[in-house]
Amino acid sequence: MQPYYLGPLIFKAEVSDQVVDWLLTDAENQRLDKRYQIRELLAGHIEEEYDNSFSAVDYLTMNCNQIFDQYLNHLSHCVDENPEGNPQRWRITSAWTNFMKSGEFNPPHKHGPVGASFVLYLDVPTLLQEEQNDHKGKSEPPGSINFLHSGINTCGYTFTPKTGDILVFPSSLAHSVWPYRSDCERVSLAGNVEFN
Repeated sequence: MQPYYLGPLIFKAEVSDQVVDWLLTDAENQRLDKRYQIRELLAGHIEEEYDNSFSAVDYLTMNCNQIFDQYLNHLSHCVDENPEGNPQRWRITSAWTNFMKSGEFNPPHKHGPVGASFVLYLDVPTLLQEEQNDHKGKSEPPGSINFLHSGINTCGYTFTPKTGDILVFPSSLAHSVWPYRSDCERVSLAGNVEFN
C-alpha cells in the first residue's frame, strides 16, 4: 500500500551531541573571520549570519546522511533497500549559521523552487526555553519556526526546537522564525539539499 501525505513533508530528527559540538565549534571559527559574513544574501533580520566551511558541509554529509536518505525515501514514497547513506542521491549545495539574538527574526520566505532545505539547532539556551514555556496567548511561541502551507485553507505547522533537532522540508515551503525577548543567543545551521 502506498502512503499518502496531506500537505508538505516536514521531517524531524535529532543529531548527536558530538555532531552538534563539532558544528558549533566550526561555526564559531567562521564567525571570527568577517569575510564569511553573508547577511546581505539572506532573508533574516539577523545581525550575524555566516557561511559554513567546506569542512562543515563534508561533516554534515557524513554525519546526517541517513536523515537526508530517509527524507528522500519518504518523499518518493519508497523504501531504500540500502539504508546506509548514499551521497550520490543528494548533495548539500549551501549551508550557513545564524547567531540569533533578542528581537531578531526571519520573515516569511522560501529557499527555492526545488529540492529540500534544513535547519539544525546547535544551541537553544535554557533562558529561551523558559520564555517559550511561559508564553501566553494564541500566537506562536517566541523563537519558534512556523511553516506556512497554502491549500484549500492556509494553515501552518509550528515547531519549538531544542538543541540537536533537525528539520528537513521542501525548499518551496514558506517559513518564518518568531523573535524572542530573552537576553541570549540561539545558534542554528540552515542549508539546502539538491536531490539527484
